[in-house]
Amino acid sequence: MLRPNDTLDPRYLYFFANWQKFINYLLPLQHGNSPPAVLDSDIKAQPIPIAPSNEQRRIVARIDELFAEIAEGEAALERARWGLDTWRRALLPLRPAPTSSSASAPNARHPPRRPVEAAA
Repeated sequence: MLRPNDTLDPRYLYFFANWQKFINYLLPLQHGNSPPAVLDSDIKAQPIPIAPSNEQRRIVARIDELFAEIAEGEAALERARWGLDTWRRALLPLRPAPTSSSASAPNARHPPRRPVEAAA
């Protein structure tokens, strides 16, 4: 179990521990199968780059900014999907309905097949 100390910002440690590269280092060290686990000693043996405190805060702030941008993008995408659905519902009734004469007319592309005559 990783715990922050005076030199390690808790959110910096959180983001580092969730970094895919850190996780990939630990995957081969798993033991057991229900659920697989990693020993505390294996986790503590992994190197953690400790930046100066002000740099850790800057990194965490930048990650927060990026997550905020992702959330804004997801919200914009949801609004666009909702708008698209609204347009679809508004435009679908505008499609011309088939007329009774065109519905009963034979299809010009696929004329009816003629029965095959038996060979004599």
